[in-house]
Amino acid sequence: MLSVLVTFFPHRLDVHLDARGQKDLFPNTASFISRCHKIANEARGLSFLGKELSIYDAATSYLLAVSGDSALRQPKSKLYLDECLSILRNLGIQKGANSTIGFAANFPGAQYVGLSEPPETLIAQQMGRRIFWLCWANGRSLQQATFGNTEASAFPEILSAPLPPLPLEIDDIYISADYIALQPAGIVSEIVGFNAKIRLHRSYEALVLNDLILGNGGRIDLAYQRQLAGQALASCKHIIDGLPVELQLRPHIDTSESDSDIHLDDAVLDLNARAVNEMSPETKRKIQYEVQKADIIISQLGTRLHIITKYCESSETNMEIDRILRDLSMMLKYICRLNLEPNGASLIPKLNRIITTLLSRQGFTSTFQIDDPMAFRDVLAAMQHGETVTGNNTEC
Repeated sequence: MLSVLVTFFPHRLDVHLDARGQKDLFPNTASFISRCHKIANEARGLSFLGKELSIYDAATSYLLAVSGDSALRQPKSKLYLDECLSILRNLGIQKGANSTIGFAANFPGAQYVGLSEPPETLIAQQMGRRIFWLCWANGRSLQQATFGNTEASAFPEILSAPLPPLPLEIDDIYISADYIALQPAGIVSEIVGFNAKIRLHRSYEALVLNDLILGNGGRIDLAYQRQLAGQALASCKHIIDGLPVELQLRPHIDTSESDSDIHLDDAVLDLNARAVNEMSPETKRKIQYEVQKADIIISQLGTRLHIITKYCESSETNMEIDRILRDLSMMLKYICRLNLEPNGASLIPKLNRIITTLLSRQGFTSTFQIDDPMAFRDVLAAMQHGETVTGNNTEC
């Protein structure tokens, strides 16, 4: 977990060590992450796969995969992810939805579905679903960031196996080993944003399936492909429109909120644990919403761009390109850019493709005029160098 935190907040480690006069312990983030990997692997042992495995082994493999390389582009990261998926498969998390139902019947939404045997606990069940869909989303994001070149080869385990249900939209505090309580009314679970991102990535599953059919010798039907692309774009819009207001970009409201109320403040940036712990639960939750909001917006922009560039002819994309440009400009204007940082490493490939494609205007024209085209690249450059991203319109 520490190595993952440093991966997502790379310059926080320097701040933390400098404040304690321990900078010499780890000259850079890579040395810290390498040390964490070494400790984790030594703790598991060389023969851990030969032991009785649990969902926590899958979680460890996933954390090893994303620590140091949250974009999952290094061979070692993919090996760890394959290891995670193998453990999940052996635990039965990917089995079909027609398995026995009835575990934890005291809560209708909590029955286990897709397991040959009941999970050890409901905590393990929900962990398994969350980890699987994290792996799945990473595979789909990688496919988008590489212009579709890895569609048939990235994470074949995920593409070929049945999909488990999405995790319940209930926060951890309400999930125990043998019982899941209802999410309190009026409090949006953190899993709502997680599931929304998964649904966005699944919006064009029919197109992916069509690609696989064509790859096996099928003939392309352009009219049918355009129909599927239109349905996928409509699905993206429907998913965003259906989000609770806490996860929607609302310019007329977001600009009136106080910075200290919804944005990461200096106490958080300086890793002042005491100050963070003294935050009210409501403030922490609002910060989480803002971080998720940025992730959801970029995910849906990347998904829409992927659909039109891969599946639509250039003459059909102009209107959607206008919408994407307008939405991207609005996001950079109203989203606090510090809230992009927790997912920065995984968002960079998406932003890179979105910004590069839109600014190059290759194969299409747009009537939407960008006020400050270089602001797009400034955001990307700052995120790539691990800097705190700031700007006149979105200072926190």
